Amino acid sequence: LQSSNVRIIQNALLPLFPISPNISKIVFLSYFFSFITVFSILIYFEFNTNAILEPSNLENFNIPVLATLPAVKKLDKGYHLSQMFLEDVNSEFSESIRTLRTLLVAKFQKNKSILISSTYSGEGKTTISLNTALAFSKIGKVLLIETDIRRPSVLSKTSQADEAPNVGFSDIIQGGDIKMSGCIIKLPGSEIEVMTSGTRRSDLTDLTTTKKLKKFFDVLKSNYDYVIIDTPPIQPVSDTLFISQATDHNLLVVRSNVTKMVGIKSVLRKLENVDVKVEGFIFNDLDTSKASYYGYYQ
Repeated sequence: LQSSNVRIIQNALLPLFPISPNISKIVFLSYFFSFITVFSILIYFEFNTNAILEPSNLENFNIPVLATLPAVKKLDKGYHLSQMFLEDVNSEFSESIRTLRTLLVAKFQKNKSILISSTYSGEGKTTISLNTALAFSKIGKVLLIETDIRRPSVLSKTSQADEAPNVGFSDIIQGGDIKMSGCIIKLPGSEIEVMTSGTRRSDLTDLTTTKKLKKFFDVLKSNYDYVIIDTPPIQPVSDTLFISQATDHNLLVVRSNVTKMVGIKSVLRKLENVDVKVEGFIFNDLDTSKASYYGYYQ
């Protein structure tokens, strides 16, 4: 179109290089954010998917695997895994518990305290503690102590939850006029005695000292052949780091496809910082139906 009223005031000044898109900047940012994304994915997989699959994964720690407990995929009606040793003595699981008992008897002396813990909850430490105590009750006098004062679960796995004593471990270690007999309940159908966690729900380090706790365990060891201590998981709370300094032997439960390698490394480092040594792993929930795992079954 032509117009006589239009006139050019000044010619447009064009840049020597295009303003947009900035090719070099786009390429740099693409590589940078791609690197960050890949690095984040690798970190996620390292921390969340690097699970222990079989006992051979633990060889680099130079800590013996004392027993390998098989996965129990199906329970008969009326049976409970927490008391499998008592209810189904011929099961593969019960045989593994007997293997664990045999090795502990050979490795440790009588009248000693044995702590059983794990990195996080859900790895089977309470179930293993209870079944191990049931196995030991066949050869001696046993006390199972529940020291998880925040989330007690021993009696919840039995039929005695409603009959738990009003006081327990957390109350008696704090001192006061509390009788030992008032903190202990005997499980029906078995020979084991259980000391419940008690009513206190604060941190254990606020209730006593390591020296006093060790003296308390020494008193118990003089009355029992075996003292099994079920503790809280090590990563979430500090209680087990505190308790382990007062016990004679410390074991760590590792669950197949659940326990993470980074979790075990972190736990061992924490225990080492308080001069506590893990003397054995208990490998839990292994699928022994696979032929490649046959050599790991004990």
